[in-house]
Amino acid sequence: MSLLSLTTGFAGEYNIVINKPDGTQIETGWFKNLITDIGLDRLAVDRPIVNARVGTGMSTPSVLNTALDAQIASSAAAANFSAVNSGAPNYTSTITQSFAFAQGAVVGNITEIGIGWATTGATLFSRALILDNLGFPISLTITAIDQLTVYYRLIVVPPLADITGTVNISSTPYNYTGRIGIVGSFFNDSNFFSSSGSFLALMNTNAALFSTYGAGATLGAITSSPTAPNSSNMNVSASYSTYTAGTYYRDTTANLTVLQGNVTGGIQALYVPLAGTSSRFQYRFDTPVPKDNTKTFSMTFRSSWNRV
Repeated sequence: MSLLSLTTGFAGEYNIVINKPDGTQIETGWFKNLITDIGLDRLAVDRPIVNARVGTGMSTPSVLNTALDAQIASSAAAANFSAVNSGAPNYTSTITQSFAFAQGAVVGNITEIGIGWATTGATLFSRALILDNLGFPISLTITAIDQLTVYYRLIVVPPLADITGTVNISSTPYNYTGRIGIVGSFFNDSNFFSSSGSFLALMNTNAALFSTYGAGATLGAITSSPTAPNSSNMNVSASYSTYTAGTYYRDTTANLTVLQGNVTGGIQALYVPLAGTSSRFQYRFDTPVPKDNTKTFSMTFRSSWNRV
């Protein structure tokens, strides 16, 4: 049985800038996108944001979209990005990337925009009709001497509320509380644009840093970590479940050997890294779980995500 999910929320916005040779500039301002179902699926397995695409389609964006209606050009992400965490009270991370189209690469009237993990095909993370500052669909005219730049910002919303549940360990039920930790570092980095691998799984499969806390442990604030009279930090073996499309969660199992995680009085709290971020999730059992050098310990954690 898995410990309950701590659910991460995702949203996104576009801004389109057209630079003219005379130095003038046309800018749409930021407008919202719709993250697709296959885009949410992609978060489970690999980075979703690699290319921006523009087209001439006019259909209403749908979570079932897999490509633009009528794509005319695409551009790979530029090397630069910015990542900012808003801090209290929401601790939302905003990661911004730019996509510069070569001069002359886009000529004509564009009405739709998307980003995805390839230049073509059913690989669309998000789609939107191009909107003006009042939220109405518009057509942007681009000539051969104009230069188009698309900006995309991914907004990552951390789970700030505690969760509670019960898990059975060796046929004994243990009530627990889950809480995020080090929330100020939650996805405050470039992984969605520059790295490969699952971002929403708990722990990496290779040398995942994992911490156990002994009897008397308490959960820290969302900006901190658990505290206890004694603790143990280690790299553990971790394995991912097979992802099922449309479920938007990923299970990760940590396996501690007889020599790992042994703390005085049994394990009362756990501190578990989230792949792709320096933030972690912390869990506390109401009653310590017995663990010493005669016992192994295996626990499955669930990380889930959705649109916000």
